[in-house]
Amino acid sequence: MNSNIKCLVLLSTYNGEHYIKEQIYSILQQDDVDVKIIIRDDGSKDKTVDIIRAIEDNRIELHAEENIGCIPSFSWLVNYASTHYSDYEYFAFSDQDDYWIENKLAKGIEAIATLPSDQPNLYFCNMALVDGNLKFVNNMRNHDIDIRLGNTWLGGRAAGCTMVFNRKLVKMYARHNPSFCYHDYWAYLIAMYFGQIVYDPIPYIKYRQHEFNVLGAHGLVSKKAKNEQRLHYWFSSNKAGKRNRQCAAEFLTVYGKDLPQVKRKIILTYIRYHSSIVDFCNFVTSSQFDSDEPERKCFKGKILFFLRALLGKY
Repeated sequence: MNSNIKCLVLLSTYNGEHYIKEQIYSILQQDDVDVKIIIRDDGSKDKTVDIIRAIEDNRIELHAEENIGCIPSFSWLVNYASTHYSDYEYFAFSDQDDYWIENKLAKGIEAIATLPSDQPNLYFCNMALVDGNLKFVNNMRNHDIDIRLGNTWLGGRAAGCTMVFNRKLVKMYARHNPSFCYHDYWAYLIAMYFGQIVYDPIPYIKYRQHEFNVLGAHGLVSKKAKNEQRLHYWFSSNKAGKRNRQCAAEFLTVYGKDLPQVKRKIILTYIRYHSSIVDFCNFVTSSQFDSDEPERKCFKGKILFFLRALLGKY
């Protein structure tokens, strides 16, 4: 790959002093890509800003700002990239505590470089779950992902730290700052409904799980803890499902007029599935909506999918 290809990495930090230095160096050491990192610190109260400032590298641009939260902070970065870096074609999100394999960005750029640049395209890869010392535990996913317009709404398919995307996606994202969706989910939706998504089952990131995680895969919890999480999921309120439907409604409001009728109908089927018996039946019988775990095609999967839908868990 041409080393003159540029990629702008968007990194939001918050009290990340434990691992931020290692994360930044793994980004700066990417092969075959001209990298620049835009960091917005979201009002850290620890030594995060001091650690970043101590790294003497002109490829880092730091903005130490007030605390506004994860979603607005990343939206700020996207808007800033859209208006200040018009000469960059490729972009990536970064967390503050992972470790990137040296060809992570190059693989992502290679995967979407041949796709039409007038549509929002996005690449994401698998993740190697590691502990606080980067010791391998397992891979996040051991299979390909069934990417469909409908099942996009039933749970996150891609982590922002694994993504590489193009300028068209940045420009479309910058039209509206999401209120309910995380930055990576919003970017994924834009690519899903207007462009193309490429999934790579090979992990090019060490996804660190530790006691300081803001968000994580929870891949290192005990069997007892996992059982407690399952019980909490089934018998707790459906706030996550409600939030997802709010996200879908917001997405439809912002981009719906640019979507063909068939795609708008898929989103409306999801938003309205608890409105009436007819809407519920349309949702649970549609081939566009599927369940990942276990697979819906088996009997157990179908029953769990129906129950989750009935309880508003999607």
